[in-house]
Amino acid sequence: MQFLITGGGGYIGTTLIPYILRKGHSIRLIDKFFFGKKNINKHRNLEIINDDTRNLDEENFEDVDIVIDMVSISNDPSGERFQKSTWDINWKSRVECCRLAKKTNVKKYILVSSCSIYGATNHDVVVNEVSKPNPQTTYAKANRKAEVDNLKIADDKFEVIVLRLATAFGVSKRMRFDLAINAMTLNAMNSNQIPLMRDGNQWRPFVHVKDISRAITHFCEIKTNNLNSKIFNVGSKKNVCQLSKLGKIVKNCI
Repeated sequence: MQFLITGGGGYIGTTLIPYILRKGHSIRLIDKFFFGKKNINKHRNLEIINDDTRNLDEENFEDVDIVIDMVSISNDPSGERFQKSTWDINWKSRVECCRLAKKTNVKKYILVSSCSIYGATNHDVVVNEVSKPNPQTTYAKANRKAEVDNLKIADDKFEVIVLRLATAFGVSKRMRFDLAINAMTLNAMNSNQIPLMRDGNQWRPFVHVKDISRAITHFCEIKTNNLNSKIFNVGSKKNVCQLSKLGKIVKNCI
């Protein structure tokens, strides 16, 4: 199949793209490459387009079967510092991407969203895909708006799926250390201290970056219309953990 992937030069994309290519598919990658192209290896089935996803046109979707739309300003501090850009990229550009995909007869569109749209809940509350969203930050609110608007675009011939990722962790070519487990590990190594943020009793769901790649690819390849217009959490009950306990795990590993 021919994939169009937006924002594939980042933390998840640099793990996802090699995984998809190994399975024999072709990819058109559109990214602004703020962090450079050194993390993307050339491949005969990989077309690289250096452009802002706010500039998409119908030509970008030529011969595309599936769109994986994961471009974003991708954390809360950046979202608050660059609020207009976050709304323009995380919401408006992804709605336009979905609209163009449908217009050009793409079969399937996958929006990569975030568990952050659930916001803060009581300690005894377990959220799932039918729980009421409660986004607290610009990043989370823009993701939620993209979910709502893009699910409306789906029809019998155009499949839209939303994947809400748990907090990612693990090694990637384009590494991030603003993520909880990765940050704890870096601080443990560099300063012999592990930051917990607040009292450490807060719960977080986690998912490894390689499992994210497997999950996204699974939803691309699966042959059923029963998933259309639906939302799926991507994570594991085994990987839901309080930050204080997580800190002890990292301490013991280091």
